[in-house]
Amino acid sequence: MYMSSNSGRLPRTEQDLRAYLGRLEGVRRAQLIPPDGSDLFSSARDGEPLVVAYRDSGGRLLYPSGVRVLAYESVGVDGYRELVNVYGNIERIEEDEFQRLLEAGNPSGSNR
Repeated sequence: MYMSSNSGRLPRTEQDLRAYLGRLEGVRRAQLIPPDGSDLFSSARDGEPLVVAYRDSGGRLLYPSGVRVLAYESVGVDGYRELVNVYGNIERIEEDEFQRLLEAGNPSGSNR
């Protein structure tokens, strides 16, 4: 949603993304903001902060299909990590596959 509202660009910083989320209303807000009030920037599975690929963070992490990964779990659970692509789809992949993506894309970025 952010990208479609911002000429296809990623948010520059966490503050930009938080400001955008704060302006959302109705259905759009309900689609993104957890109803239990949990932190959107932390993994519900491992409780750790997500690594988010902001525009100013440099690296690019791509699925083999070429779709850009927007965020991923910094730790993961039971040998798997969840990733979110720029379309909002969540995928769980094995740790070894994730490490191959890291090596290929050399991503950097954080939510801090």
